[in-house]
Amino acid sequence: MSFTVDDKRHEVRDVISRWAEPEKDFFKVIADDGRKYTLSWNRKSDLWLIGNIPEKQCEQ
Repeated sequence: MSFTVDDKRHEVRDVISRWAEPEKDFFKVIADDGRKYTLSWNRKSDLWLIGNIPEKQCEQ
């Protein structure tokens, strides 16, 4: 799985949590740049969004 931010492709390295709301699924992931991102998928519109774009790298 991958996603794009500012024309740069990021590979998902790990899904660290996931949860659901009535119309959306959320995924907190660690990408190949070491940062955590929150991704959401709207099941009704089949639209993926990035909920936040982090500034710091994750501690590993």
